Formats: sequence, structure tokens, C-alpha cells
Amino acid sequence: MLDILTKAREYNEDIYPVFEQWLAKQREPISFLTMQETRKFIESGDLPPAVEIEQRKVIAFVYRNEGGHSYISSGEQARRDAKKLEKIAGSNLNTTHKVIKGVTVNRGTYTGKVRVVKDFREFKKIKPGEVVVTTTTRPDYNQYIMKAGAIVGDERSLMSHTAIVAREFKIPCIVGTKVATQVLKDGDMVKVDAGKGEVTKL
Repeated sequence: MLDILTKAREYNEDIYPVFEQWLAKQREPISFLTMQETRKFIESGDLPPAVEIEQRKVIAFVYRNEGGHSYISSGEQARRDAKKLEKIAGSNLNTTHKVIKGVTVNRGTYTGKVRVVKDFREFKKIKPGEVVVTTTTRPDYNQYIMKAGAIVGDERSLMSHTAIVAREFKIPCIVGTKVATQVLKDGDMVKVDAGKGEVTKL
């Protein structure tokens, strides 16, 4: 499994300066394309339907099998796909372990209640001081993220938006846990020791 959308966004950022004039009106839509779709857009100018792009802005599910073939869904289908994956992954997890490990982004310790965010619309539910547990974040939701007492991310990237925001707002942050959104749930009390790269369920 690979976060193709994240890599596609990084890929897109590299081509923005080159095609700045040409992409002036398309910058927002292509931020939500896979790399394959981006290449197709460059070659032919074709984009997925506007309604599909709008759904991806809310929630998208991306999966790549061992053969390298990718699959992407959005909207309600993405939610169903994510739940299926959680069940499969959950059956292989030892959720009795109280410590989840990841990679340090911004040092610090913090104890608080968990707020799991799997859908971009759920960012609005974040309350001041909560430990935000998420797969990834977007600039659109900085006003909500900055309320967090700590941030715990599934994805591993020290240059991801999650990592950048944590450093900017000096929020203790760990990424690369892979399973935090599956193991933790809303209301769980946890201690985040970002210096050690550990989240301990209390």
C-alpha cells in the first residue's frame, strides 16, 4: 500500500513553476490527481470529472497492490474501502500493546484525549488541547490543527504538511506510526513523548 496522492502532490509541486502560466486555472484540481492522472493531463489536458475532484477534496482512498496497479476511490465508496482495510489490518494488529512507536518530528511531551481524524470534514470537530491522530493533513485545516496539544500521524514523511505545521506551531508531533488511527479511538487518554517517538495509551 502506498500513499499515491501524497507523492502525486509532491510531484505536482515540482512541475508548477515550469507550467505556471498553463496551469494557472488548473492548480487546485491537479493537487488531487494521482501521478498517472497528472501525466495524462499534461499529455492530453484530460481531467477526471469535476464531481470526482470535489469528492476527493473531502476523502479519498488509494491502494496499490504488489503488482504496482493502483486503485482510487472517493466519497462514500472511499469510506467503505477504508473500513474494509481497517478490518483486515485490525485483525493483524495486537491492540493490547499500549505503546505505539513512530518518528519524531517536533520534540515535546503532552498528555490528553485523542481525536481521530480520518475524514477531512472531521477536522472541524477538533477541540483545543486534544491529541489529533490522523493519516494526513492539508493547509486548508491549519486553523483547526493549531488547536492540537499534540499530533500523531500514520504516514512517515518529515516534509509532509503534518510535520511542517507541527514545527511551525511548536506542537509535539510523531509521524510514521502506520497504525495509530486504527488502534486509538476518540476519547482515549494518551501520553505523547515526541522525543522518544512514542505514544502511550493510559
